[in-house]
Amino acid sequence: MCATSCHFVPSGEEVAYALINVSVNAAECRSARPMAEVVRPAKQRAVQRVANQELVTFIEAMSEDEQVDLVTLTWLGRGHGDLEDWDDLRTEAARVRNRRTASYLLGIPLLPDFLEEALAAFGRSCEEFEEDHL
Repeated sequence: MCATSCHFVPSGEEVAYALINVSVNAAECRSARPMAEVVRPAKQRAVQRVANQELVTFIEAMSEDEQVDLVTLTWLGRGHGDLEDWDDLRTEAARVRNRRTASYLLGIPLLPDFLEEALAAFGRSCEEFEEDHL
């Protein structure tokens, strides 16, 4: 099974970690992106902080309703309910919403996976979303 990743920022700008001594194996599923094993990660650089700040700025620029929907999607993808529970999940997300929504979301290590799962619950995929919005 081939996995596809969702991107908050265009993948050309995405830099999570610089790598040193990378060993590349054959690609699975004939993907354009090879699988790599990190032998030794390089020191964390300011690029990560810049990317995080861009996400914080993006999320903070969302309307309150959009932020509530994003939290609700995260909870749905995390398995806190299913589509039938959307209204209840959204009501709870609106109730607990505060000014730290971006920090809360970026503190969830599996956020991209949860959002991808939520899209799948709606019968959508990251590929479709990126085709429609990028």
